[in-house]
This record gives sequence, structure tokens and C-alpha cells, in this order.
Amino acid sequence: MGWRDTKAGLDQLDHCLNCGAQTRGKFCPICGQRNDDFKRSIAVLGRELTEDIFAYDSRFYRTITALLLKPGRLTRDFADGLRARYMPPIRLYLISTILLFIVLSFSNVALVSLELDVQTPEASETSEEVATDDSVSFDGLKFFKLVREASESASLISDEMIEEAVADNEGDEKVQGFAQNFFEGLNAVAADPRVANRVVNDWLPRIMILLLPLFAFTLKFFYVFRKEYLLKHAVYSLHFHSAIFLLLTLFICAQWAASGRLDGNSLILGYITATALYSLIALRHVYKQGWIKTVIKWLALGVAYVFLFFTSLGLSLWMNMEFFQGI
Repeated sequence: MGWRDTKAGLDQLDHCLNCGAQTRGKFCPICGQRNDDFKRSIAVLGRELTEDIFAYDSRFYRTITALLLKPGRLTRDFADGLRARYMPPIRLYLISTILLFIVLSFSNVALVSLELDVQTPEASETSEEVATDDSVSFDGLKFFKLVREASESASLISDEMIEEAVADNEGDEKVQGFAQNFFEGLNAVAADPRVANRVVNDWLPRIMILLLPLFAFTLKFFYVFRKEYLLKHAVYSLHFHSAIFLLLTLFICAQWAASGRLDGNSLILGYITATALYSLIALRHVYKQGWIKTVIKWLALGVAYVFLFFTSLGLSLWMNMEFFQGI
């Protein structure tokens, strides 16, 4: 069984290239493969890919609007069978994650920075000796800080302290390596807070591999008497994390656009408040329980989520002890 070899495009293929069946329309009626030979230039493929992601059937805009402005709507519609109008949950999650990584890499806005109190000692009136080393102490955390340049002199932990900590764990090479990388990593974050963003980029995917299914199983436990399928909880987990990643991206972009003039601690408070309210409204809309039951489960889920996050982080660290290696 043959087919016509053509570069004209989708509508001129009369046989499926995969199974050889006669085709009409965009997909093979037998195997479901898209009826396209993809014989086109890279430029055309790039344009079609962009259109498919951001404009095809307006699904991208419809999905993002529903995700951010109507908490829980996507999961509810998915459960009700209204799926073709939106992007698939996994694709939405991947796009939101990639956007966050891109913004973290190029915005120069550090999610968290170590604020240091640097005091330069003065010469004593009764001594001819002059101290030359600055005294550096930890003065708190700052969030959403726009970093214009690194500070090469900022060192929170001295080399002597690092050597002493490593020496205290003599005999265990893994612990020694972890301790040295950890303290050197703290110094690197103190000198350039953007280093913390690279740690997030490296470790967030590993944490989410564990957190996404764990959160879905936790939802299954909290709503065990609703007899919901696990798939619905998994879809909610994907939609919820897509939303909080996109919200985080928006907050970072807001600080970037404001050239760092926004108060970082107010931004982190606003972000936490926004995600908390989002999750409350989403739970109410998806599982359709009364406000009292929803609020109780929302509070319990919040505690469980914090526990799951740090459990996932700990498991990820345990699987790879070289946490700050390569910073």
C-alpha cells in the first residue's frame, strides 16, 4: 500500500505514514497518528510550535486565565469531562516550571538572600595594633532582592571554622564533603544571593518528583470518604503547583520591573497569602464541601504540605549528599 510523497503539508497526505491506512483530516482514524510528514524548514516548525503552545484554539490563554483567576476551575472541569478546551495538566505544569526557571535565571531577583552586618574594626587608642579583618555577622533574611553585583568580600563563615567543622567529622568522607560544601555554599549565597536561585533550579525538579505524588496521596487520605479516584487528586496537585509557580513568576517579574524598589518581605508575605487563599478557594470549588469542613481540611493540609515539602527535601538530600557541590 503506497502513499503520495509530498511536502505540501497536512491535507495532501492520503495515507497514514505509520500504519498505511487511508486518511482524512488531521489524524489517522486507525492508529491516531497526526497526518503530517513534518517536511518543512526549522523556521516553519518553530513558528508552528509557538502557535501550538500559545495560540492553538486559544487553549493557552483560556487555561492560564482559568488557572489564575478561577481557582479549582481546571480540576473541576477535568473531572467533569471538559478537557479539550484546556491544555493537558502535565503540559501546563511543565510550561509553568520552565517559565519560573527562565525568570529565576535572567531576572537577577534572588528569592532569598542572607543579610550580613559588616563592621570594620577601628584602631584602639591604647594599642598600636590595627585590626584588618572585618567582623561579619548574620542579620536576617531578605526575600525578592534585586542583586546588581556580587560582593566578593562577604564571607559569613571563616575558612578556619569550615576546617574545624570538617575535622570534627573525621572518618566519614561523605559527611565531611557535605559539611564543607554546605558552609562554602552559605558563603557563596552571602556573596551573591543569586546562587540560591541556581540551587532552586537544580533541586526543585527533584523535590517535585516526590512532592507531587505525595500531595496527591495526602488529598486521597483527606477525602477518603468522597470515593474520588486518585487521578483527580493528581490533577489537582499538578494544577495547584502550576498556579503557585506562575504566581511566584509574577511576583519576581514585579520586583524586576520595579528595579528592586518593592519591599521584599512584603512581597513574600503577599505571595504566601495569595497561595494560601488560592488553595482554600480551589479546595472549596473542586471538592464542593461546606466552608467549615473546607477550612478545617485546608488548615490540616497546610501543615501536611509543609511536612511533605521538607520530607521531600530531606529525601532528595539523602539521595545526593553533595548539596552545594558545583555552586
